[in-house]
Amino acid sequence: FKVFDTSHIDILILAYGEAKNTPSDLNELKKLWPVVESYVNDKKICHVGFSNVDTDVFINMYEWAT
Repeated sequence: FKVFDTSHIDILILAYGEAKNTPSDLNELKKLWPVVESYVNDKKICHVGFSNVDTDVFINMYEWAT
């Protein structure tokens, strides 16, 4: 966060890959999510969202993360 000269990021949008995702893209997102979640828990990131993921990947990530 030093590089941005800020104590936190209000909104982080993860624009991941192409609109048509593969199972390996989903697995990569699942590896990334705990890192992002730790920043949210530490109040370094306030809100997180996805873009460029198809509906099935979005639903799968939601069900997996909750």
